[in-house]
Amino acid sequence: FDRLREAAAARSVGDLYERMAVRRLIEDILAEQAALAAAVIAHAGSPDLDDPGRDVATVAAWSADRAKAVKSARDTLEEIEASPGGWSFAKLTIANAALRGLSGA
Repeated sequence: FDRLREAAAARSVGDLYERMAVRRLIEDILAEQAALAAAVIAHAGSPDLDDPGRDVATVAAWSADRAKAVKSARDTLEEIEASPGGWSFAKLTIANAALRGLSGA
């Protein structure tokens, strides 16, 4: 999520509408991160503050339960990052959509 927001923020955009679109995309990326965190937290159940290692186990368990969706999102992000030309607005939008699919998985 950090890399996507940084790539979006680094885009040099032209007119007011392009700047607004980038700002909205960054807001969407933040919202997707929050939704994904909420999904993982809901999966975890009640917190055990005495066991910080539980966080890693919770994320691993959540990911394992959604292995197909996680793999699909990871593959999409890796394909975009490996493609030539850097992060375009279109690539950022597709990456955000791939991550959006995770929170509902």
